[in-house]
Amino acid sequence: MATTKKMKGILANAPVKLVVAQVRFERHAEVAEAGFVTRLAKQVGDEFSVIEQANVRQITASPAGMVTVADSAEGGWSLSSDDAKIVVLESSVALEVTRYLDWSNFRAQLERLLGAVEELVQPATEQRVGLRYIDELDSIEGVEASWNGFVRDELLGPILHPDIGSEITTIEQRVIFSFDGDATCLLRHGYSTAPPLNSHYIIDTDLFREVKGAYDGSSVRKVYESFHAKADQVFIGCLTSEYFEKLRVGK
Repeated sequence: MATTKKMKGILANAPVKLVVAQVRFERHAEVAEAGFVTRLAKQVGDEFSVIEQANVRQITASPAGMVTVADSAEGGWSLSSDDAKIVVLESSVALEVTRYLDWSNFRAQLERLLGAVEELVQPATEQRVGLRYIDELDSIEGVEASWNGFVRDELLGPILHPDIGSEITTIEQRVIFSFDGDATCLLRHGYSTAPPLNSHYIIDTDLFREVKGAYDGSSVRKVYESFHAKADQVFIGCLTSEYFEKLRVGK
């Protein structure tokens, strides 16, 4: 895996397609009221100028990887800018960014949102803290090589098989591991030669902890720092050093 010298930082060709940070807490019905979103909008920044009632479908991945999808019965709001969205429901808040510059920029947005929610909602219990990065590698050379030399051999696995590797059109792998004692990382990775992935290689890193207890804003912020460092480590650990260098310098 990566050393601190090789952390992702700012890549010339950053493959990040989506970053989502979410905190769940006990339910607060007042979040669904119009007065709440008016107060929230004043604190999160003028760039979140599009305000709508939230229409959310909740997707939850279990430790075994099973995914359930259900309509949310909670009221709430979405506040959108050109490349980011805040979704605040009665028992959760999330920040979604599609144009990821670097961690310090994302952290500043997240800090502003958490501060506003902690002031307006005053959550008493932490239910879940999560951070998810979806990276999409896009390289004609990588596709033609079945990503050999781009993604580490240890992850490619059956693609490198001398008999069946050339016949594989889709591969999806799921790896689950724990870290920091109470946190979990669910890594999904793979590619497909058919839409919707369109021959791109997906590295989906989902980090979370579900240790229910008293809400502590300082602890939540420390968790996000840890999650970010682990996500960087996992992402870099998925790639060959040669391909990571191409992403870093933009060649």
